[in-house]
Order: sequence, then structure tokens, then C-alpha cells
Amino acid sequence: MAAVFLSLLLSLFPVYFLISVSPGLNMLAAMNIGASYGINRALPFVLGGCIGVALAAILSLAGVTAVMVHTPVVYELVRYLGAAFLCYMAYGYLRHSGEVSNDKDVSFVTNCRKKLIAKGFFTATLNPKVWLVFAALLPVFIVESAPLQLQIVLIITIVMAIEFFCMMLYAFGGDRIGRRMSQSGNVKVLNRLNAIVMFLLAVMMVFS
Repeated sequence: MAAVFLSLLLSLFPVYFLISVSPGLNMLAAMNIGASYGINRALPFVLGGCIGVALAAILSLAGVTAVMVHTPVVYELVRYLGAAFLCYMAYGYLRHSGEVSNDKDVSFVTNCRKKLIAKGFFTATLNPKVWLVFAALLPVFIVESAPLQLQIVLIITIVMAIEFFCMMLYAFGGDRIGRRMSQSGNVKVLNRLNAIVMFLLAVMMVFS
């Protein structure tokens, strides 16, 4: 087990880290959530995103993703659903533009966490580039001579750890930006900027 883990750590870790840390849909969405809700409330979104990424990784290792990305109809469906979801997020930013939530309202916080977990999950699972990367990347790191189940567990663990770190890093950066803009009374401007970013990402997803 130690040898398999060390091999994956030395080979998969640097490759996937460079892919994950680069600006993409998941990272920019985490930054926007951090800017809008703060680093603490960004955590549920990040956790939801990690669950979605883990699901995509598991399906890719099971061979499901390869079938999906090579089936134009299914791939296009995921792509347009992802774009529609981003537009929905953009609408949410515009709808609540300028509003300040009550952190002491327990019911609000609970509902907010559930919604952020769901947003993180769907942002990850409806991102077609996640499926493409996993379909092309992860099977390469499977060694036939080593136990398959053990390798899958280790790969998922490494992928989730990297994704969690990178998304929290972006969320922290967004939190810093959001604090500065909130202190200057630009909450409405911040929400509008977030809406624009989400909408542009949706356009890029459709035409990429």
C-alpha cells in the first residue's frame, strides 16, 4: 500500500495540482462564493464541489466517463445544463444584489449551507471539462499489477484533497476581495460583478 501511495503521490499529485490550481469554472465559482459569503460559508460550497469531483473521478475510473465524452448528445446535454446552471447562479446574484444576510438567523444559515453544498456539487458535475480531464488523465495512473480498489481509493483521496485545497485557496482570495468591497459599501457592485463572471463562464462553456 505504501509503495502504491508513494507512486501515485509522486506522479498524480503534481499533474493534477497544476490542472486544479489553474483558473477554471470550479475555482472561479469558489472565489465568487468566497467574495459573496465569506470564507466560512464558502466551505459548504467547496465540500459540495469536492463530492461532485469525486463522483466524476469514480465514474471515469469505472469507464462511464469515457463513454459519455465520446457520445456527442450526452456531452452536449451536460454542457448546456452547466451553462444554464451558471446563468441561474448569475440571476441569484442579481436578485439579491445589495442584500446583507443575517448571520444570527439559524434557519437562514442552515438553508444557506444546503444551497451552497448543492451549488458546489452541481457546479462540479455539470462542468464538462472535469469529465474530459478525468477521462483522459486518471486511467493512465492505474497500474495493472496493483490492487484496483486500493488504487481507486488512493486516487480519489488525492484528487479530493487537491481540489479542496485549491478551491479554499480561491475562496480565501475571494473573501479578501469581498471584505474590502463591503467595507467601502460596494456590496451591490460586488454582486453584479459576480453575476457578470458567472454569465461569461456560461457563455464560454457553450461556445468552448
